Amino acid sequence: MPIRYDSVLVGALAGELARTLGGRRLEELHFEAGTRQARAVFNGGDRLVWMLHPAAGQVLLRVGEQRGKVRGARGRGVLRRAARITDVTAGADERRIVIHLSPLDRIPSDLPADDVGELDSLVFELHTNQWNALLVSAGVIRAVLWPRRAGDRLLYPGSEYSPPEGGRVWSASQPDPESWKQWWSQQEDSERTRALLRNVAWVSRLNAEYVLGSDHTTDQDAHAALTRLGSLRSAGCGEPGLDSEFHAWTLVRGASLQPYPLDLDEPEAEPRESLLHAMAAAAGKDGVGSGDLSSESLQPTSETPSRTGISETGGLKGVKGEEAERLEAALRRRASRARKRRFALERQLDQGTYEIIRNRLTSQGQELRQRMDQLNTARKDVFGSIETRLVA
Repeated sequence: MPIRYDSVLVGALAGELARTLGGRRLEELHFEAGTRQARAVFNGGDRLVWMLHPAAGQVLLRVGEQRGKVRGARGRGVLRRAARITDVTAGADERRIVIHLSPLDRIPSDLPADDVGELDSLVFELHTNQWNALLVSAGVIRAVLWPRRAGDRLLYPGSEYSPPEGGRVWSASQPDPESWKQWWSQQEDSERTRALLRNVAWVSRLNAEYVLGSDHTTDQDAHAALTRLGSLRSAGCGEPGLDSEFHAWTLVRGASLQPYPLDLDEPEAEPRESLLHAMAAAAGKDGVGSGDLSSESLQPTSETPSRTGISETGGLKGVKGEEAERLEAALRRRASRARKRRFALERQLDQGTYEIIRNRLTSQGQELRQRMDQLNTARKDVFGSIETRLVA
C-alpha cells in the first residue's frame, strides 16, 4: 500500500529533514523517470531516495561507506554543480516540501538581496498520487521528474514554476474557541466530516476521525475536537506536543504501515525513532526497503484487476507462464509510448499556439482581401470607372 501524504505528515517530515540534512553537501541529483525516483547523493556517499511511484511513496536515507568527495559514473545528474542544503521547509497546510540549495562558497546571508532568487530549490509535490520532483532556479523549472500539465500549471523544463493553490481556513493559526464553536454549530452532524476535509486546514482522510472523536454532536465534543486539531497543527508545524516522548509512529493500514507524527489514538500504532525510521519500516513491510530499488519492486501490490484486465500481481487472467509475461511487457511498452506521445503533443500544443493564431489571422486576411477585390469589381460594373493616367 503506498504512503498517504497529508499536510501534517509533510510538515513534520520537512522539519525532520531540515534537522537531518541542514548544512550537508549535495554532490548529485538524479531524476529517474522509469521508476519515478529522485536520488540525492551527499558527500560521503549517503543517499536520499524518494520513491515517487504511485505504488510506493517512501523516502529513505541510506548511509554510505565512503568518505570525502563522491562522484558517480553518471556525473551530477540534473545538478549543475555541488551545492549545500541551507534549509528544508513546507508551507502551512501544504503538501509540498522545498529543499533550499546554495552554492558551496556562499550562504544566503552572504548574498545580496537581489541575488537570493537565483538560488536553486528542490521541490517535492506530494498531492494525492501525482507525486513529482522539480529542480527550480529563479522561479523557472530546470528539471522535472514527471513532465506534465497539472491543471493550469505547466510542469516542463523552461516553464515558470508556480506552486499549487491552497486556501483552507485556519492554516496560519489555531482558531479561537468562539470561532470554532460557531463553525461547529453551523455544520450538520452528517456533513461535519466532509466540511472538515473541504474547509479546515490540517485535516485529511488520515486524521478526520481522530479530530471528530467517537461522538461529535455536543459542545463538549467541539472543544475536544479543537484540542485535537491543535495537536495536528503543532505536529505539522514541527512543534510536537510535550505529552508524548515519541514524535514518529507507524499506523497499521491493512497489511502495510503508514508513517505519521501522531499515534491518532490508535491502539496498534507503534512508536519509531524518527519519521525516516518509520518510512524504512513501511518500505520493508512492503518489500521495497532493501537492496537496490528497481521498477519491478515498485509495481502495485493490490490483488484487484486493473482497467486493462491485468491483475497487478498475477498477470493476465487465465494466462500463465511466459506468454503472460510477454503480453504484460508489450502492454507496458505501449502504455509508455502512449504517455510519451501525450507529453510530446502537449508540448507541441503549448509551443505552437502562436503559429496557430498567426496562420489563422493570415488566412482570414487573405479572404478579406479577396472579398474587397470582388466588391470593387462589382462597383465598377454598376457605376463605371475612369482610369487615371498621367498626361505628358
